[in-house]
Amino acid sequence: MQINHKQEANFFFNDFIIIQSFLFALLFSQSIKILTVQFIIFTLITITILFFQEYKDVISSGYLIEIKNSVVLSLKTTAITAIIYRNIDYQILFGTMIILSCIIYTSRTTVKICIQKTPLHHVIFCDNELPDKDNIHIIKQFSLSENSDTIRKFISRNTIDYISIYTYKNDNIDGLLNIVRELGIWTDVIVQDDTANNFSINNIHRLNMRQIVMKRTMDICLSLIGLVLATIVAVIIYPFVQKQAKGPLIFKQQRVGQNGKKFTLYKFRSMCMNAELQQNELVSQNTIQSDFMFKIKDDPRVFPLGNWLRKTSLDELPQFLNVLKGEMSVVGTRPPTVDEYKKYPLHYFKRLHIKPGITGMWQISGRSDIDNFNDVIALDLQYINHYRFLLDIKIILKTIWVVLRQKGSY
Repeated sequence: MQINHKQEANFFFNDFIIIQSFLFALLFSQSIKILTVQFIIFTLITITILFFQEYKDVISSGYLIEIKNSVVLSLKTTAITAIIYRNIDYQILFGTMIILSCIIYTSRTTVKICIQKTPLHHVIFCDNELPDKDNIHIIKQFSLSENSDTIRKFISRNTIDYISIYTYKNDNIDGLLNIVRELGIWTDVIVQDDTANNFSINNIHRLNMRQIVMKRTMDICLSLIGLVLATIVAVIIYPFVQKQAKGPLIFKQQRVGQNGKKFTLYKFRSMCMNAELQQNELVSQNTIQSDFMFKIKDDPRVFPLGNWLRKTSLDELPQFLNVLKGEMSVVGTRPPTVDEYKKYPLHYFKRLHIKPGITGMWQISGRSDIDNFNDVIALDLQYINHYRFLLDIKIILKTIWVVLRQKGSY
């Protein structure tokens, strides 16, 4: 799968950037001196960004072309500003246009460089010599006849972004194709002796770049608000937590995120210390009919205040730090523990092709009242395959209502 850098870098800068830049322009001080300082700052940032790029890379990657694109977009924004604010000082307007050009250009080049420098965790299926790939971190090569259990075990323990299958016309790879369809991982099939028959397998909806940026922008804004609330709650509950179950206020646990990436999840501690060590004794009380999720009513490990934190979902507030770090999203799928993820069958891996979320379809559809994990998977895939930005807004609003009613929480 070749990345079209120009297409990827343009995701934010068509109609959306005009609105955003216009709003940003209104914040500029009515001072030529300050505009000049801002121009110098953004120029230095751009120079720094491009300093480590070879000249041939600057040409081939289209960084010079982005100067024209940035000027055109800033002209559009300036024209809108001039139409709406007819009495604006034209010197200020011209200065604003220059600054906007610098901001847009800096952003566009940064996006391109980040995309080019971000390695893909790549799995190859090939029976002959491993092909060379730029910007791709090949972590494993399998044979075309590899069995599904070996593939499942490897994927459950590694981060996989992308699969390539190198084959020939006469190879029988139907079984392998069925496996990658179940996984839902983007797969390119390269027929080496008949490249006209190359094709891709992408049987799960993926967010386009505009959706990704709008979702990430919302995540950053909400996470900042959420962290302020988390700080206030932390100050209030800390002495009560120490009185009822002495130990750290924050509970940390390894979870699995998008495409198998592991991260540390944060929550307000609601259980006694060493609660995880006691879980094996309580497995028989699990209300979820599977080994892929653990929930019990009246959990004896939960102390009184912790029970209230869980019912009000306030224990989730520290996860806004995960959201701010980019490990999670406000809305997504529930992040499994490492042990849960290792047990996943092939078709469960699809649910983690997006970032896990603080809330999601499962949380607004009954949460702990849902006792069949296959229903959880169905809700996750419904969210992924029918994603719209407005769906995130709808889920967030419903989450507030569900939390206030304390529906399905324990």
